[in-house]
Amino acid sequence: MDGSTSYTLKTLKDLIATVLRQKTPHSIRVLDFTKSIPEVGEHDGEHADHVVSARIVVDVVQQGNFEGKLLG
Repeated sequence: MDGSTSYTLKTLKDLIATVLRQKTPHSIRVLDFTKSIPEVGEHDGEHADHVVSARIVVDVVQQGNFEGKLLG
């Protein structure tokens, strides 16, 4: 709130990877990462934050070669 802390995409990905390594899940479930990100004012039933967060997790899983099955 006071602006003294910053977050980056890398730190978010590192956090997700750490959780996946510690929990060693059999299934990693994400929202639909294949949808396009809706344009402003477009209402196709999907939200940009859902698509983007799913894509971030998929990217972490692919880069980290985790053994859990990715389901989305």
